[in-house]
Amino acid sequence: MKYKAIIFDVDGTLVNSKEAVLEGLRATFDEYKLGDMSKYDLNELFALSNELLVKKIGLPESEHEEFIRSYMLNIFSRVEMVKLYKDASEILNNLRNRGLKLGIVTNRLRREVDLDPTIQTVIHLFDSVVCADDVENHKPAGDSVVKCVLDLGISSTDALYIGDDLVDKYAAEEAGVDFGFASWWREERLEGKYNFKEIEEVYDLV
Repeated sequence: MKYKAIIFDVDGTLVNSKEAVLEGLRATFDEYKLGDMSKYDLNELFALSNELLVKKIGLPESEHEEFIRSYMLNIFSRVEMVKLYKDASEILNNLRNRGLKLGIVTNRLRREVDLDPTIQTVIHLFDSVVCADDVENHKPAGDSVVKCVLDLGISSTDALYIGDDLVDKYAAEEAGVDFGFASWWREERLEGKYNFKEIEEVYDLV
C-alpha cells in the first residue's frame, strides 16, 4: 500500500457545491450592490476562504462580518443544490475498509461544516477534520495539512492530499505531502503528482 492516509478537500473535491456557492455569492453581491461578478475569476472566488474573499472584493473591514453572515445564509438557503460527487460515499467506505485513514482539510469554518447536511452524511468516516479556524494560517499555507497529518499519527510521506485548486496544491507542497488534482469538474489541469479525472482512480494508489 503506497499511502496510509488520504486527505480530501471538501468543495469541488468531495462535494459539488459550486452552483450553491456562486448563486449565494451572486445574491449577496446584489444585496450589497457590488455589481456584476463577471469581472472576477469565479473559480478563484469559489476556492477562497471567506476571510480572503471579502478582501479580494475590496469590502471595508467594518462590513466583513455582516457580508459573510449574509453570504452563508444565502448559501445555506440553497442547500438542496449541494450534493456529494457520484460514488463519493461508497469510495470513502471502501478506502476505510482497506485500512486507510481518512482526513479532511478545508477552508470552510468549523460551523460551516457542522451545519452542512451533505457533508454530515459522511463526516463519521473521517479520522481528522481540519477547518480554517483550527489553524493560525489556512490554505494556501500548509498548517492545516500538517495538523491533519499529525492528527492521523502518520508521517507526511505516508499521506496523499486530493484537492481541486492551487490553494490545495500549495498547502500540500508546504506540508511535504503528495498532491493529487481532483479534475472531475473542471477542464484545466493543475500540475500535481497525480491527476484524477474520476474519483474512482484513487483506488489505483491503494
